[in-house]
Amino acid sequence: MKKQRTNKADDAVRGMTRREYADYRGKTRQCVDAWVREGKITLNKDGSIDPMRADVELAQSSKKSNAEYMRELARKTGLQADRLALDLTARRGELISSEEALEFWEFTVMNLKSRLRALPTKLASRLASEVRPSACQHLLLVEIDGLLTEMAGTIYEWDKWPNGLTLEALQNGNQKTAAD
Repeated sequence: MKKQRTNKADDAVRGMTRREYADYRGKTRQCVDAWVREGKITLNKDGSIDPMRADVELAQSSKKSNAEYMRELARKTGLQADRLALDLTARRGELISSEEALEFWEFTVMNLKSRLRALPTKLASRLASEVRPSACQHLLLVEIDGLLTEMAGTIYEWDKWPNGLTLEALQNGNQKTAAD
């Protein structure tokens, strides 16, 4: 035969088991166990739960939790807005993929490597005629600076940007491609 409670006041006097309190609140026993573990409700000395006290404790902890929840919700909403803005930017073709960026930098580094490796041949005779180390250093720095300046300029003129846009269009947010 199943034991029946007479009323909630009787439960408050004798205390409830975790299962009984879970049923009373319409929750699972695991939920009540978590509340106890998290310190949201306290147990009586005999391990039972005073439902009136537990209800008050949960109400107080939910007020604190509500502020935490709202902060977390605001943070999450901000992140979702950032993601949507990024998705919109991608759909507009204003972004390039990581693969395209890697392809561009591989091309740039290989181009730089090739040009730097050509410097010894280009400068060998002029360096051989210099006797002062400072003059050699100056000659090398002038050539390297010129090479880097030239490469920086070619990036702006490169008409094969990965997403088909020119650099100017990318910087200005325009939709015109290099083919237009």
